[in-house]
Amino acid sequence: MGTQAENPKPSFQGSAAIKARPRVPGLFSQAWAGLMTGASDDDPCGIGNYSQVGALGWNAIDESIYTVICTDNLYTCYAGFMNDRVSPSQAERASALAAELRAIFGKLKRKVREQGGQSDLRPSQVSVVLRIEKAGPSTVSSLARAEGMRPQSMSTIITSLLETGLVNGSPDPNDRRQTLMSLSRKCQNLLKDGRAARQDWLTTTIQKKLSSGEQEKLAATVNLLARLIED
Repeated sequence: MGTQAENPKPSFQGSAAIKARPRVPGLFSQAWAGLMTGASDDDPCGIGNYSQVGALGWNAIDESIYTVICTDNLYTCYAGFMNDRVSPSQAERASALAAELRAIFGKLKRKVREQGGQSDLRPSQVSVVLRIEKAGPSTVSSLARAEGMRPQSMSTIITSLLETGLVNGSPDPNDRRQTLMSLSRKCQNLLKDGRAARQDWLTTTIQKKLSSGEQEKLAATVNLLARLIED
């Protein structure tokens, strides 16, 4: 039985075609392996090149040089798709920015509030005063519903505001059994003076601490902040 000649295994080192091609310069040839196999694991191009180099050997890098042009457009398309996604660094940056904004707004709010003078009113009383200012004369029951509390609790707050002269009560013309609570002149003046003091302090601080260019940047920032609260 005759012995069949085995088909010779292809040898990239012995291939005349490969030898005929221009060799890659020494330094670039050494670096090329890293370029071809250095992609991250979530890059399909990198995964393919790892398998190719492992199966064909380092001499196959010469072949890869001639195929990289073909895969370049595909890789560019893939990279563009990846760039369209929100990267973890962008999400972390947004989270850090949100934390900084909350901290700054909290400090600014406290600083501005201090400029309106010290107030002996509790937060619940301030909330009711501002509610009456916005809605106009209101009954105790309607104020309780708006503030999400029981009528008995609202009655306690209204009583304290009546004692300090910040609100006045008058009969409801549509229902004489009901009493409408409204802000007194004293309360209106306190609100007006406090807001004027806070506005003056903030205006003076901006002019004192920020240059003209910085004030323009602040104006642009205010527009961006306004977009955050848009519905």
